[in-house]
Amino acid sequence: MSFKIVIPARLHSTRLPEKIIKLIGEKTVLWYTWQQAVKSHADEVVIATDNQKIYDICHDFGAKVVMTSVDHPTGTDRIYEACKKFGWSNEQIIVNVQGDEPLIPVDYINMLAELLIENKDADVATLAHSISNQKDKQDPNLVKVVFDKWHNAIYFSRCQIPYNGKEFFGHIGIYAYRVNAIKGFVENSTGVLEASESLEQLRFLENGYSIKIGMVQGRAPIGVNTEYDYIKVKEILEEGI
Repeated sequence: MSFKIVIPARLHSTRLPEKIIKLIGEKTVLWYTWQQAVKSHADEVVIATDNQKIYDICHDFGAKVVMTSVDHPTGTDRIYEACKKFGWSNEQIIVNVQGDEPLIPVDYINMLAELLIENKDADVATLAHSISNQKDKQDPNLVKVVFDKWHNAIYFSRCQIPYNGKEFFGHIGIYAYRVNAIKGFVENSTGVLEASESLEQLRFLENGYSIKIGMVQGRAPIGVNTEYDYIKVKEILEEGI
């Protein structure tokens, strides 16, 4: 299995400022995320940042880190700059692990890469889980996905889809892509559907890229997006320290 991980890491966050360098014990949130990444089967893990403070912190704990532009509108744009800096081929598989995901299961990372290795016609891979709770179905923050019988994504929405359906699936926002698909994302502007749903992954579908869906048990791991999330993640990780 040959794939690389890029962790896009920016300092500023609207809901929880400087969240990825908040401490859990003596280590940062970003360090814990990086640790999960290096435990995977990836042959290289890179942190891509636009901030000197993050660069220095990553360098100090031994991570491979690259400085990128401050002007990127999305983490995907930042990943593409890293791909270009390292000269990775269009067929190279990249797993995008967000810097605020210290609880991301290593199995999820490996599964995503395997999906693209095994499905050579797929451009992107992501994960989903079954949902049955009515509150979850109607929660706009839990993105829903519908896919065909070959597990190719048809659509993602913040609404309950399909209408009057018997099965519903929640999306887990971790991705693997071929570099060529990342290039296509960056070179195409925001589409009508992407803007309507405020979901970046729809840009791939709007431009003809295929997204393979892998199914996992359980819900998405807690990411550090709010102070409440930080406290919960801190409690979980400190139990293991």
